[in-house]
Amino acid sequence: MPSRKEQPVRALSKTKLMAFKQCRKRLWLELHRPALREDSAATEAAFAAGNDVGKVARKLYDPAGAGHLIEVRNKDFDAAFAKSAEWLNASVPLFEAA
Repeated sequence: MPSRKEQPVRALSKTKLMAFKQCRKRLWLELHRPALREDSAATEAAFAAGNDVGKVARKLYDPAGAGHLIEVRNKDFDAAFAKSAEWLNASVPLFEAA
């Protein structure tokens, strides 16, 4: 088992701070046992509503569809940061930039 100093540094986010504020065990589980997560129907509905809002925003601010949506897949934040940096100087809208 790696020592405390050898463990990877995890990014601090607003979501993680809120999880910690709600329940320290929740944060631990989200970091170390994410497969155990079970979202309620209300949480799933909130995710769906957020996705719908994002779609409407992209239609409003990018009607030509020339912009880029940067999606973080499988917690691959490095790829999202790289894509954000790559497209930052482009003359098109960026959505969900990292």
